[in-house]
Amino acid sequence: KGIVTVHQDINLVQTMTVAENLFLNNEPTRGFGVIRRKEMHAAAERLLAQYEIHVRPDATVSDLPNDLKKMVQIAKAVSLEPRVLLLDEPTSSLTEAEVRVALRMIRSLAGSGVAVVLISHYLNEIFEVCDDLTVMRDGRVVADGPIAETSLPAVVSAMIGREVETGRRA
Repeated sequence: KGIVTVHQDINLVQTMTVAENLFLNNEPTRGFGVIRRKEMHAAAERLLAQYEIHVRPDATVSDLPNDLKKMVQIAKAVSLEPRVLLLDEPTSSLTEAEVRVALRMIRSLAGSGVAVVLISHYLNEIFEVCDDLTVMRDGRVVADGPIAETSLPAVVSAMIGREVETGRRA
């Protein structure tokens, strides 16, 4: 329950169900390691409902579209109750509605004391959910500080290494 990472690429077991993926290596068991499948299924239903992920726990992951696979992957990370959650481009393959759900999930986690590190090129999302920001370019920190003390043009300038023109060309 320390640090959990959600990688940009989907890393779920395609031949397993959603519930099996959510609790892989963390299955509820009874004597002799027998998995309590009903309990696992019910816990998966609660977790999916809590985060508005509209998929059946018994659905096979390979049958899901990529956006739902990504939401299941995020839910799996959240289910581990991490103290630090690293999210690498978590919204890159999501629909707009799912982005809203993912951002609500991030805010909720941060509000409950989880340190969330969000790696994203979607600056509107960064400004929406982050308290602090660090800009890296070529492996070096080129800007950091509270979101409230910066602006979108300043962040873009830090990212590309030069001032950004905001006016129109004639």
